[in-house]
Amino acid sequence: MRRALVALAACGLTLSACGYKQDEFSADYAAATCNLYEACEVLDLLEYDDLASCKAEQSQTFNPTTNVCEGWDQDVAEQCIMEIDQLSCEALYDDVFPTVCETVCTAG
Repeated sequence: MRRALVALAACGLTLSACGYKQDEFSADYAAATCNLYEACEVLDLLEYDDLASCKAEQSQTFNPTTNVCEGWDQDVAEQCIMEIDQLSCEALYDDVFPTVCETVCTAG
């Protein structure tokens, strides 16, 4: 049991030391955004064929190989995902999207 706790603690330290990487955020952003679109039934309105095509396109928004993120801020990125996850369909219908997401690459 003690060995498992030590391994778990070491893993936690490694994750916090490495931080939230842009490629991880890119995938999380695509998943959170497209899952919201699907839940709010707007994939068709936004001209996506399905959830997979939405995720493929949205993942390019912050993809580090195609979008150099000057001023990357992992804390802002985490806040962006949390706010997308908490966004209601009503807010989305009113064209409200977390403004913190606009500052992920300029906050640092």
